[in-house]
Amino acid sequence: MRRKVEKQQLREKIKEEREREWIGEALRARKFSGIETFEQGLSLIAFAIRAAKNAKHRRNRR
Repeated sequence: MRRKVEKQQLREKIKEEREREWIGEALRARKFSGIETFEQGLSLIAFAIRAAKNAKHRRNRR
């Protein structure tokens, strides 16, 4: 049972790290001047925020 909990915690940490990376990539993309790149950056930020909210919501439901 403990091992299952540890695996779940590891999965959550990996997912959170991926979300942080996505946000970082989106912020880096905003530094470029093209409007298309800027829009893509905004889309990535919005996606990362939604993913983080969903993950938080799932954690709170347990």
